[in-house]
Amino acid sequence: MAELYDVIIVGASQAGISAYNYLHKNSNLKILVVSSNFQNTSVHGSIFKIDRLQHKVIYAEYRYGITTLILDDNSRVCGKYIIIATGTKPKKLNLENSADIYYKLKDIKLRSKDAPIIVVGSNEMTANFALALADKYNHIYVCCPDQRLHCGKELGLQVYWSKNIAFLPLCEIKSCKVSKAGKLSEVELSTYEKIKCKAILVSADRIPDETGFPATVVPTDAEGYVIVNHKGQTKLIPSIYAIGECVKNANSEIEVARNIINEIK
Repeated sequence: MAELYDVIIVGASQAGISAYNYLHKNSNLKILVVSSNFQNTSVHGSIFKIDRLQHKVIYAEYRYGITTLILDDNSRVCGKYIIIATGTKPKKLNLENSADIYYKLKDIKLRSKDAPIIVVGSNEMTANFALALADKYNHIYVCCPDQRLHCGKELGLQVYWSKNIAFLPLCEIKSCKVSKAGKLSEVELSTYEKIKCKAILVSADRIPDETGFPATVVPTDAEGYVIVNHKGQTKLIPSIYAIGECVKNANSEIEVARNIINEIK
């Protein structure tokens, strides 16, 4: 028989761990965190020992006031209340597969300072990535789909004025040339310009990560964000909440945790 918890938090995002900390500190509720990826930053962000399962939710059912989560090992756990905190993930580029397309700055470790690198995106992270790389490498291209970077004026000016950064506005990657060994050698831009390239770092838009809940239990909008009301409750089932980056205009995780404690009382 599946174990029953007062609250199950799905996702070890920062919002999910913050909700766990508040619930643990301010109640005697039986709490479980379920996530396929417990990043070190998230786990260390908890001041309490987390009761957790490292699995992915693949389906969910709601009956008689209880939500049953089916996990990727076919096991089941049940919760009176659910908090979805699955966060977001990088939007993948529709390009030929290559080991040289990165989504994290720390993963780029090229030996030559003259190795050309393309940073894709138009947000504040794009600017920070480009400036960080320009400190180590001499040829950085910022491939921006918009006319300008959407960041603070001072940060943007640092990018535009950097001697190691070439800013390419209204530009996207059309295709990339990859060797049989999977190594990136050249990209073609939407402007039909071709650039020699050893790595692509993507800081483009992020999209909601999969929750594992069917639309009949937790509806999402056209972009994949969980639909909630002003209290953070999902559209169909008031005992299922969603917080953090998987929601547009999300409620505070502390406020949601406090509401659950008050409802159980």
